[in-house]
Amino acid sequence: MKRLLFRVSVLFLTLAIGVAATYLFHKFYIQFECTAMGSLVVEPGGYGGFTAYKSHDGVSLSFSQVRFPSREAAAEAYQRTLRDAVRVIEREPFYDRTRENIVGERVAAIFPPNEYVESEWASVICLDNMKLYQISSPSLRHALAFDKGNRRY
Repeated sequence: MKRLLFRVSVLFLTLAIGVAATYLFHKFYIQFECTAMGSLVVEPGGYGGFTAYKSHDGVSLSFSQVRFPSREAAAEAYQRTLRDAVRVIEREPFYDRTRENIVGERVAAIFPPNEYVESEWASVICLDNMKLYQISSPSLRHALAFDKGNRRY
């Protein structure tokens, strides 16, 4: 009987360690799963698409990419998006892939609740010549982690 009790105790201890390790892994190494995709039309004359994600800890996130007919149209949409920001967290020049030429700007900002989101939300927005990239999430930490881990632009 003592042997059975010992084995059951070891089994539960192993299970508890496994659950705790999985929780800590997902807390420190944020991973995302794609949940939806779609297309976008943004004034003036921009078109593109979005992808919605959900992290393993349940936080939602969206990534959108929009191409405009000119650099001026992209800059106008960029400024229109930023004017609603409650506060700017980071602002820096955005370089091309060779890191030699500045092609735009990257901003991390907090936005107020709107008709789609009930609480404040964070967004990382990048202006890259005629393209606009936006990563939005209720969690600034998740938006920055996604930007750092998936930036290919």
